[in-house]
Amino acid sequence: MSGCYIRSSAISTRAVTGYVALLYVLNMEPGNRIRELRIRAGLSQAVLAARVNLSQGQLSNIENGGRNVSLEWMRAIAKALGVSVADLLCDEDNPGRLAPDEEALVESFRDADSAAKDFLLTTATAVTIRAKTGRAA
Repeated sequence: MSGCYIRSSAISTRAVTGYVALLYVLNMEPGNRIRELRIRAGLSQAVLAARVNLSQGQLSNIENGGRNVSLEWMRAIAKALGVSVADLLCDEDNPGRLAPDEEALVESFRDADSAAKDFLLTTATAVTIRAKTGRAA
């Protein structure tokens, strides 16, 4: 996705009840993944906004890059969408993000019993060797 990223816009520290907390504010650029993930989840702006205690206008501003978002808000939005905070980052900022088919494969692996996991690991190793060398393991 071109033009889709979250960039840091401010990093500051402040004293909070006897300790120093790092406040990391992220600026959501237009085309960020919040809109994409909200639509994929079948949620309207009004529904997602209500789940995270924002107005629909505030959520619209976030999706359109008109409002800075703290890590705390990123966590709330990610939780409401059923994703991780890292999933809100676009490919440019999160190059290790899994594609949907990769996510499905990981979930299947996690749900498998130990014998099935052993089989899958053996098969994956053989496929990887074949892909790298052009011959069977």
